[in-house]
Amino acid sequence: MRLNARAAEVLREVVDVYLRSGEPVASQQVAGPAGAGMSAATARVLMGELTEAGYLEQPHTSAGRMPTGLGLRMYVDSLMRTRTPSPRQRDGIDTALRDAGPTPLEIVRAAARHLAETCHLAAVTRAPRLETRRLIGLRLLRLGAGRVMALLVFDDESVNHHTFASSSPDAVLERVMRMFHAELVGHTLSASRARLMSEVEGLDLESRELAASALAETDTDTAEQAVVVEGRTHLVERAPDGLSLSEVLRSLEDKRLLLHVLDDMLAQQGPQVVLGTESRDLGLERCTVVAAPYFVGGARAGAVALLGPLRLEYARLVPLVNYTADSISGMLRGVPSAA
Repeated sequence: MRLNARAAEVLREVVDVYLRSGEPVASQQVAGPAGAGMSAATARVLMGELTEAGYLEQPHTSAGRMPTGLGLRMYVDSLMRTRTPSPRQRDGIDTALRDAGPTPLEIVRAAARHLAETCHLAAVTRAPRLETRRLIGLRLLRLGAGRVMALLVFDDESVNHHTFASSSPDAVLERVMRMFHAELVGHTLSASRARLMSEVEGLDLESRELAASALAETDTDTAEQAVVVEGRTHLVERAPDGLSLSEVLRSLEDKRLLLHVLDDMLAQQGPQVVLGTESRDLGLERCTVVAAPYFVGGARAGAVALLGPLRLEYARLVPLVNYTADSISGMLRGVPSAA
């Protein structure tokens, strides 16, 4: 069913009322000046058509209507009237991030903590991907004949290491480390690779190949390092009917699964809302994930998300999560978020 303007208005009103009350919505609540501005009879007819089309459902014969997953999806994608965060809310987010420690991990942790406390939901953040973190140090260590270990030190105080084959003499290792500290410190891992190939001059072929191996693809972040979870108790307190506490806690403790979900969302544009059975991978089919990506150097670096029951104030929370992601992006490039 393609919704005309009146049917769309009725669906919006039903979902708005249901999200506030949690109860089936009657046609009288949709009609009149406080609702969609039509008679109860007209609202009833349109609600019946929306039910037949799969956007609404009627739990009991004499009850009102509730949105289905399809109805919530239509509402979130096309119908809800988003509410821009207030100046006080924006200032609270920006202050929380400014007061965090200087490292990216501390900033995203502060974002999760602030969202969890202010929204009374579980909040999850993904630390910046390795590719987007700024390098501050490189050590090359010979392990024996034909093997070298590269130790990469990032500005969030994390260290990543990998080994590769090389028979270059120690003098070449020293030359590459000097070049790194002269030319590449402060650049992200991906930018350092690009600069090495196009902008670093005066480096012989052997040294350039060794440097490329040192900056090559490394082990990815571990889930334990990359994922921050705050506000578990909020989701436990608001767990939907039929969802056991053990299911909630088990899903929030599975950081590998959370990392997979957040990284999947990084491939999408703008804020994302994953509803109910769409979040089956999380094992929380009665819950919702509201997420938005943040950026470092123009590249999607990580994501911030809220986890809660299906009945949420989407019109308020989607812009709030999106603003938080924008604020993280601003902090990670050293400037405050735009008001």
